[in-house]
Amino acid sequence: MLFRSGGSTPLRVEAAALRGKPIAFMLMGPWTSPWREPAPDSQQGVLILLVGLTIVVLAAAPWLAWRNWKQGRGDRRGAQRLAILIFCVQMAVWLMRAHFSGPLSAFGLFLVALATSLFYALVIWTVYLAAEPYVRRRWPQTLISWTSALGGGLRDPIVGRDVLIGSAQGACISVVNLLLNSSTKPEQVSPLFGSIAPLNGLRSTLGAMLVELPQGIRGVVLFVFLLFLLRVLLRNQWLAGAGFALIFGALNFLQGGWLAGAASVAVYGLMALVMLRWGMLACCAGIFLGNIAAKGVLTTYAGEWFFANVLLVFLTVLSLTVWGAWTSLGGRKIFNSDLFE
Repeated sequence: MLFRSGGSTPLRVEAAALRGKPIAFMLMGPWTSPWREPAPDSQQGVLILLVGLTIVVLAAAPWLAWRNWKQGRGDRRGAQRLAILIFCVQMAVWLMRAHFSGPLSAFGLFLVALATSLFYALVIWTVYLAAEPYVRRRWPQTLISWTSALGGGLRDPIVGRDVLIGSAQGACISVVNLLLNSSTKPEQVSPLFGSIAPLNGLRSTLGAMLVELPQGIRGVVLFVFLLFLLRVLLRNQWLAGAGFALIFGALNFLQGGWLAGAASVAVYGLMALVMLRWGMLACCAGIFLGNIAAKGVLTTYAGEWFFANVLLVFLTVLSLTVWGAWTSLGGRKIFNSDLFE
């Protein structure tokens, strides 16, 4: 099916069906390149930079984690709870997103999901144990609400405050992405259409939202570890934040040009600011809520088959934001009893 996005840009929608029901969609436009086409030089530069960052993390994190473990330093209980959470959510994501065609294939998929979940849990446990003692020493304010949430203190006002701040961060990032989307050509950057997960049903929508939780946790743990390494090299936390933003800005510059690079510097600079000023929980909530909000496909037609799924996405973001605002009050009333007296 061929559409015209914005009246001029061609958009091809391809769908697959099983027993008369749509089960998969794909959006194709001028920004889509054939999968057999060799990667351009800029993509090879991105790959080299990503491989370099991965090697640094894989080399430094296990050594630092082993050193902290040997010296009895670090929040071991928090690292364990974080790893268990990652494992459980990854398995839940597999249940929501997997397609089962028989008992034998389902068992094979289960083994793959089990191995993947254990790997992610181990990586997060290692990186967190490697960075947490040094972060606690240099930036203790970044771990206050995070440690409280890991300990089960979800009704702590500071936890609600940071969730609310994260919601504001996610909204700011969404605005930056929308401005970037409206100012670039489709040949340069893929337009923001939202996720197609709501089109595939409730289970697909739940899986698309659940997957953002481990991604948000994984992102913030890796980001704080990278900030710590930059802080060691540059000897200043704000220079480390600037270097952090420039690294990811360079990645997106190689992929999408100057506008994409500038937008990435703004987005990752905001993440570094939120993390260093308010903490890991605020940054994680911002990534999580911002990515969930991007799953919605806006429509004013309540009769569409995917409308309930889209409504679930936005109600989830709204509910978490309201919960954060209410919890941050710590039981205090919004209005004084003598307001109208």
